[in-house]
Amino acid sequence: MIRLRVSLSAALILGGLTIAATAMGTVLEPDGMAVPVPDSQSKDYYDTTIYNETTLGLQHMLDAWEGAGQINAQTDASANNVTFSPLCGLEGQMILRGGSCQVDFGWYCTDDAPGSEVIHPLVTAQDIITYHDVTLTTLPGAPPGLNSWTQLQNNDKGFVPTIQSGLLQPVTGAQSLTNVREDPAYLACPSGKIGFAFKGNPTSFCPQSKFSEPSRNQMSSFGSPWISAIVYQSKASPGIYYIAFEDLPTSTASFSPLLTELKATYPTMKQPDGWDGSNDGDFNDFVYQVKGVLCEGGGQPCVPTNPATGQPWQGACSIGVTACSTIPGQPGECQAKVPPTAEVCDGFDNDCNGVADDGPICPEGKICDRGTCIGSCLTGEFPCGPGFECETTGTKAGFCVETACLNVECGPDQRCEAGACLGGCEGRVCPEGTECIAGACVDLCQGVTCPATYVCERGACIPDCKCLPCTDPAKTFCDETGHCVDPACAGVSCPEFQTCKGGSCVDPCEGVDCGAGNPACIATQDGHASCPATTGGGGGNGAAGTPIVVDPSGNPSTVPGGGTSSGPSTEDLQSTKAAQSCGCRMVGGPSRGALFSLALLGIGLMLRRQKGRA
Repeated sequence: MIRLRVSLSAALILGGLTIAATAMGTVLEPDGMAVPVPDSQSKDYYDTTIYNETTLGLQHMLDAWEGAGQINAQTDASANNVTFSPLCGLEGQMILRGGSCQVDFGWYCTDDAPGSEVIHPLVTAQDIITYHDVTLTTLPGAPPGLNSWTQLQNNDKGFVPTIQSGLLQPVTGAQSLTNVREDPAYLACPSGKIGFAFKGNPTSFCPQSKFSEPSRNQMSSFGSPWISAIVYQSKASPGIYYIAFEDLPTSTASFSPLLTELKATYPTMKQPDGWDGSNDGDFNDFVYQVKGVLCEGGGQPCVPTNPATGQPWQGACSIGVTACSTIPGQPGECQAKVPPTAEVCDGFDNDCNGVADDGPICPEGKICDRGTCIGSCLTGEFPCGPGFECETTGTKAGFCVETACLNVECGPDQRCEAGACLGGCEGRVCPEGTECIAGACVDLCQGVTCPATYVCERGACIPDCKCLPCTDPAKTFCDETGHCVDPACAGVSCPEFQTCKGGSCVDPCEGVDCGAGNPACIATQDGHASCPATTGGGGGNGAAGTPIVVDPSGNPSTVPGGGTSSGPSTEDLQSTKAAQSCGCRMVGGPSRGALFSLALLGIGLMLRRQKGRA
């Protein structure tokens, strides 16, 4: 919405808008205009001492609520007929308002015919007025730049809430639903799919209703409807979405007609004296945060792929969730929860290729051993101990290896013992609930804590089936834990050390292959199975390419697959400390179990860093 009181020529604004937005945006209006435009091109800053990019900008709002850099307002915007499935509760709140229209925001059933939609309010126009007239007089501690919160009050009750120095004060309606799935209005929606909209007010200057589904907005003369709402999926929290609207009317011919051009179409429409506005494409006029929904095709666990190779990411980068679908009925794009970074010598797999600390990452004359750059045995300064020789070629060049393993090249997720390559994922059959990553059977949900009404699958928090019905034809029964399981096992109680499969109680280790050279599968009393980590081997100044596995808890006493280990021995810790302090050769290196434990700790810290940035 335009309320511009700064001296910029219209030609300069429009020219900059078209060039910059086209270069950056991914959502295109029917006329080719890319939206949303950058914050700097918004026309809502009519009093720049209070209303500017930092207080009304869409990108700045996303940074404030999600964390800086988590969501890109241009490239992460979606407008592909986004529809939603409500979970247990449904809540909406207004978190930004760069306009002054008085409209209700709510949800509608996507089965309703266009033009007959009933919009069930979540935040009403009266909620906004009450916030402006009452709440702003009682908020404590006005941020720097304001004498008091009442300084944001104005005659047209507009332009609140804003982003103010990190003190976020949303407009929360009284219409939240604690159990939307039992609400009569929702029960009357055959498909169970909903969309979001604000209801146009014919007596204001926002007479058109605007919908999250573009197909319900006004058809343009360019052959497709105008996009009046864009959607962002939270990357910090499951079940949260941001719906951003342009509030002023469109016409068949234009996304940005002046209000005077629309008087014939909307005769009761209000037009403020001396002001004739139009849409500016900044999508900050009404921004709502919605909680308790899942977009179509989104929020499901998946394995992201490396776009350069087309192969699945490994390690921490293999944990992904789907974004909102661009094709109805199809899952959305798989997005990694932990993106790859450049490999450095720190003990874990930064570039997610399945190998820790690989590549030329240390200064000349040194090699990376368990996260520390130490002296290479090739220099002659650090000779190998009894039973080991200095490898001169291949990926282990500069490392002391068993004499029988000299010149033996193993896979990146394998180890050499007595001349044989052991471990790896090829041919492995991991216990149910775990998967092979970098040579170990790993439970990606180990240590993951999900919010209420969510459960963990493949390291990602997804909706509890008590809130979202099961859709997998093979797992249609919702058990007491909130997971979808085989209906044949519904109500089946198995004795200790057994589990239910296909309706029968069986040994959970049946059919499991933990891999050559690894300890056999272990069944637990509660009917789970695990492949314990290998605890032997090691020596010299380390083994190149130590595999990295994933345990988001970062607990160093936890072994992949649910087994336990005593952790590094006192000798292990002393030799590790010595290597880190002086860069000298480690004699009798840490056990394989200790290496895995240290790797788990590194991955846990990386995941926590990612979460902290969110």
